Amino acid sequence: ILQGPPGTGKTRLAKLLAEEITRKGNTLADKDEQISQGEYQIVQFHPAYSYEDFVRGIVAETNENGNISYKVENRVLAEFAKKAQANPNGKYVLIIDEINRANLPSVLGELIYALEYRGKALTTMYELEGDRQITLPENLYIIGTMNTADRSVGHIDYAIRRRFAFVNVDPDINVIINQKAKNLFEQIDLLFKEYISPD
Repeated sequence: ILQGPPGTGKTRLAKLLAEEITRKGNTLADKDEQISQGEYQIVQFHPAYSYEDFVRGIVAETNENGNISYKVENRVLAEFAKKAQANPNGKYVLIIDEINRANLPSVLGELIYALEYRGKALTTMYELEGDRQITLPENLYIIGTMNTADRSVGHIDYAIRRRFAFVNVDPDINVIINQKAKNLFEQIDLLFKEYISPD
């Protein structure tokens, strides 16, 4: 999880990392096979995001007669995991932008366990085509971005936190060219270092 204040380039950095991870190269996999090109996908969380939006859920469909029917569908994570399983030599990266804006235990459900124990099938709440299981394969990587200035959301609980590495993406004065802008940056930086509490 790339964490830091807004505007430090966390999402851009996540995309660059994903491109590098999924880039086809001459690297050999464990079985001496060339790694196939993978892909990356980005999804943004928000407070109303749910398990049914992210993993698997029931959707309503209306037919030409106006009758409503309900069916279970794989959502973003389950679909992407399926792609990764179908191409075990490829690398698949799911970027979850604003990962801390959703209620993560609710959105991930039983897949919190699957984040750590890759390749093990888990029984889900919904049955799809006679199967209730979902597997997160080892070639599926997850990069999250987290805005540390966003106080509208709660903290990430320990069960989830321990399954991720957290990397700080701080403001960098070296990207500023204009000297007046650099002076302003230093003054604001001094405010945070000397006079304003971390909260």
